[in-house]
Amino acid sequence: MKRLLLGTAAIIAFAAPAVAADLPARTYTKAPAYTPPQAVYNWTGFYIGGNVGGAFAGGNGLEGSGGRFMGGVQGGADYQFAPSWVVGVEGQYSWLGNNNNGVAFTGAGAGYLYTNSQRAIGSVTGRLGYTWGPALLYVKGGYAYSDYNQSLTLNTVPQTFALSSNHHDGYTVGAGLEYMFAQNWSAKVEYQYYNFGNSAFATPAPLVAFGSFRNDEVITFGLWPAEYTLDETNETFFRELVTRLAEHRQAHGIQGDPIFRVCPERWLESLIIRDVRAIDERLDQRFVYSQVPAFASADRAMIDVLTCTLDGRLAILELKADEDIHLPLQGLDYWARVHWHQQNGGFLRNGYFAGRELSRLLSEDPPLLYLVAPALRTHPSIDVLLRYLSPRIEWSVVQVDERWRDAVRVINRKHPENPSAADLRGSSRMEQVR
Repeated sequence: MKRLLLGTAAIIAFAAPAVAADLPARTYTKAPAYTPPQAVYNWTGFYIGGNVGGAFAGGNGLEGSGGRFMGGVQGGADYQFAPSWVVGVEGQYSWLGNNNNGVAFTGAGAGYLYTNSQRAIGSVTGRLGYTWGPALLYVKGGYAYSDYNQSLTLNTVPQTFALSSNHHDGYTVGAGLEYMFAQNWSAKVEYQYYNFGNSAFATPAPLVAFGSFRNDEVITFGLWPAEYTLDETNETFFRELVTRLAEHRQAHGIQGDPIFRVCPERWLESLIIRDVRAIDERLDQRFVYSQVPAFASADRAMIDVLTCTLDGRLAILELKADEDIHLPLQGLDYWARVHWHQQNGGFLRNGYFAGRELSRLLSEDPPLLYLVAPALRTHPSIDVLLRYLSPRIEWSVVQVDERWRDAVRVINRKHPENPSAADLRGSSRMEQVR
């Protein structure tokens, strides 16, 4: 059929001058070359991570002074808007190292010993930041909580006492710099100031004249999943680690280096969300979300990439960087979750695809499913599993070049042949991309 069409076109082309020799020659303009969009870093979404660092206090209070180790967890959610501003909320809880401070009073308070064991500090804060590329500079502030035990003895005999105010509750403010070195992986350096107010002894009388409890100042930095305490002893190591990230987490890095090898699937994901049209030109680059939470009853899953087509049809991208027989099964699971949220309007209700009208013709336009993997790392059993998927699921196996760290380039696509519902064996066709 292709030859016949080409031959017919040639006959028309040769016949045209005899019919319309007096018409001017048609001019042709070469289409501009396609330029991939610039990298897009999206801070919108939920996160969880860890932090380690040091807590330091002033030396003018009843709790002593000095630095202590601290480490804990934090989680929250951010929303990027306008388009380089980020607003979010974060909860943080950090355990403190051994800090069972004791203060022995002299003079009028001779014989009294006050001990305070501050075990942890927590906070719930809002944060506002400005992002450029992979960097986010932010400020934060909100409620702070101090978890501690305290006691007072007189010549080793426990004493009752009262304080002028409760110093469990306070406030915190701070600032930090966070860097996204791969999609969904970031490191940050942060300073937080904690203020739990001034509290002095109300009883016993001999201690009323003494000083008040101090405020706490905290410096933390976190690198997840590896965690370190930043101090004078490992500052050189920290700088070397940052240098290694910049040098080796790139296409031409040292392949044997752990930083180059860790989390290849997330690396592939970060490249695809920069230019999702490399997978399919029908996809809309303006609406690309990574690690999207999708619930089914009490079960929670994270979709690798969620986007939509230019005409508003939802699309799911499930990625694997290595051979994995679960690729089509996970894709099917995520497809079912997305289809359910589509029926119930969950994505628009939760702020996804803002200003975009999505297709609601559910029977005719269910989500598209893309199964993406390097060409030589596609599990051979995938073809067998795909035969049993429902004909309603419009899937595509997208095989990318093994050198995807240089650039994501599709070399093969496989589509279903639209088998009938009664034919469970199914069939598919392979399309080679040149």
